[in-house]
Amino acid sequence: MLDLLSLRAVAVLSETLNFREAAARLNMTQPALTVRLKRLEDLLGVTLFDRSRRGVAISPAGLSLMPAIQRVLSEASCLEHEAQRVAEGTRGRLRIGYTPISFMAAAPLWIRRFAAAFPAVELNLVELLSSEVETALVSGDVDLGFLHPPFEERGLEALALPSERYVIVLPADDPLSQAASLPFNALADRDLVLPARSVGPHLFARILALCEASGFTPRIRQEVPTSNAVLGLVAAGHGAGIVIGACASLARTDLGFVPIEGAAPELPFALAWRSRPLSPLDERFINHIREEIQ
Repeated sequence: MLDLLSLRAVAVLSETLNFREAAARLNMTQPALTVRLKRLEDLLGVTLFDRSRRGVAISPAGLSLMPAIQRVLSEASCLEHEAQRVAEGTRGRLRIGYTPISFMAAAPLWIRRFAAAFPAVELNLVELLSSEVETALVSGDVDLGFLHPPFEERGLEALALPSERYVIVLPADDPLSQAASLPFNALADRDLVLPARSVGPHLFARILALCEASGFTPRIRQEVPTSNAVLGLVAAGHGAGIVIGACASLARTDLGFVPIEGAAPELPFALAWRSRPLSPLDERFINHIREEIQ
């Protein structure tokens, strides 16, 4: 069976044409080199070197095979280099799930910086709802996920990320849209467009609790699956909405974003993964995000 050390021995001996010098470069004894080359010649069925009193010369067969030997050694060297990069977590494929709203915050910038630092990593990004990211993590369909605690699935670990405060969004022509801030009870006499209870049950419950604490029962006109849908319906005049402050970065001229006075609700974020031995690439990405949030 061919082995790389024997092929390297042929390559080194073809350069030195001296068994003693070649053995020294290969860090083996001269007899061991002689035995290794003889076994390789027997395996290939050709004589690679002609030995005589005048010295060592590469044979015609050796000359013919040398390009192929060098090619194999070069490919092996490339393989060793790539394997080292995989072991260091600087090469490979990383499947990342994310929620639409998480990509309105800082996650895209963090991912872009990681991609710039490690261009040999293939990043596959998959948009899902938070519960779907959890399911994909547990099933192994994604390696890591940007999502929103608390988790419903067991067996997940997470790195907490900075949370986002919610703000009130109003049509730009609403007089209150230019306010520096508003109390939560400013929504008491308005129809509301809210993220659906089924999508974010914990947030939905907290908004209802804040309405009750502010002395009113919310007039929910419509529940929608995404923050983009909230923005669209508010712009269409369907009421006021509650979205994270990062949505203001969309710079929509038809909407106004107003901070909430006092204890505004917040949306927690996390980078999560399934509890398992992490790959070097998983660990490198997690450490990158940890450094980003410090």
